[in-house]
Amino acid sequence: MWDKRSKIRHNYIKSKIAEFIIENGIHRLPVNPFELIRRNKWTLRTYQYYAEKLGISVNDIIDAFGSEDAFTIYIDGQYSIAYNTAITTPGRIRFTLMHEIGHIYLNHLSEFEQTVLTRGLSDAEYELLEKEANIFLYKILSISSFSKPKEEIEKTSVNA
Repeated sequence: MWDKRSKIRHNYIKSKIAEFIIENGIHRLPVNPFELIRRNKWTLRTYQYYAEKLGISVNDIIDAFGSEDAFTIYIDGQYSIAYNTAITTPGRIRFTLMHEIGHIYLNHLSEFEQTVLTRGLSDAEYELLEKEANIFLYKILSISSFSKPKEEIEKTSVNA
């Protein structure tokens, strides 16, 4: 298992990106995070949905999960992503959802109990996981991930 205090796992991220592209049949941009979430059978809700369901405010959701944009929870082997519909820019929504997908695909929630609701990570550990999720999303949302032939991506996935 990875030592959370270590450096960013660039090779691991590269391998997971290749795996993600192949498993999800991604061949062109733009990547649609809503479709990826549906295809992977992850739940997608909004902050507003949870606020109404729980009888609390959106600000209470933001305070509880420590993010104005989105959060992901992992319970009983299931992932659920929630995002704030106050974000109205399509690019920002895509960025935010792909960031959460990065956390899922890099196993941040399944490998680290501290990431489920409690946010029990140190600031340095939290920042490291955030950077990894951002690297994942930037590579997925950029053309650089698609500049290699499929065979080379598959080779990267197998050898990493």
